[in-house]
Amino acid sequence: MARRGKAARAAFLALLALLALSAAPAHPQTLNTRPCRNDGGSDICRCSDTIVNCDFTSYTRIPFGLPEDVTSLSMYSSQVKAVSYSSFTTPFILDEIVTLNLRGNVITSITSSGLSVLTRLQTLNLADNSLADLPNEAFASQTQLRVLNLADNNLLSLRADVFSTLTSLEELYLQGNRLTSLPRNVFSSLENLRILRLDGNSLTTIDDGVFDALTQLEQLHLAVNSIHTINPGTFDNLASLSKLYMLGNPSSCEITGGNVECLCNFGYGSDDGTYCTPKDCGPTIPDLNPLATADCSASTIYGGQP
Repeated sequence: MARRGKAARAAFLALLALLALSAAPAHPQTLNTRPCRNDGGSDICRCSDTIVNCDFTSYTRIPFGLPEDVTSLSMYSSQVKAVSYSSFTTPFILDEIVTLNLRGNVITSITSSGLSVLTRLQTLNLADNSLADLPNEAFASQTQLRVLNLADNNLLSLRADVFSTLTSLEELYLQGNRLTSLPRNVFSSLENLRILRLDGNSLTTIDDGVFDALTQLEQLHLAVNSIHTINPGTFDNLASLSKLYMLGNPSSCEITGGNVECLCNFGYGSDDGTYCTPKDCGPTIPDLNPLATADCSASTIYGGQP
């Protein structure tokens, strides 16, 4: 009987061990596993020269043991939770990275020093994560950054200096967040910016001065917000602007013959559809130049009645 009891216990423990192994994550990171082998191969990531692709893995952090000279790292749709200083310094300092794709992870925070060693970074994709805030120094070392994608996060606001060092930035994607306002100087250092996407947020007012430094801006996306007030002078310095998207707002503007014309769209803000009326349209959308127009006619595009 004793022997049978011991045998049954051993079989039970073996079953538990088997179940534990089957429930383990597909790519657990330990000090004994490496995403890339010395011969360039890998059972986890695709590694070719200085390019590493760890898309669709269950890594919860930047993996240990990446090649010291990696220049491009992609971890799309993985399980990375946070970015801190140790992310790119353990066991090697990964300061050669030029392209970093962390889109579609579960990142909730980036520390002030999280990206500090990535001084050569030119493209950074942090879209489709869970970031609610960015520290002032989040991108302090990224003076060569050209493309920054922060779309589809949970950003409620932006600190005034968060982009202050990004003097080389050409494309900034902030669509699909929860921004309600923009600090006046938040884009003041982005003199080389060509594309700015702010669509799909909760902006209500565009203050004058917000876009003053963006003299090279070609595309400005403000569609699907709640913008009802555009202050005089808001677009005066946008000398290179060729595309302005504002569909789905109580107010909208379009470019006609090089001039910005602003319209007050009927059918917003109240149950009876009288948010925008002829008598209210002028104060709601101040004239931005002598040729600007205020048209309060009904439009089915914006939810009004024809």
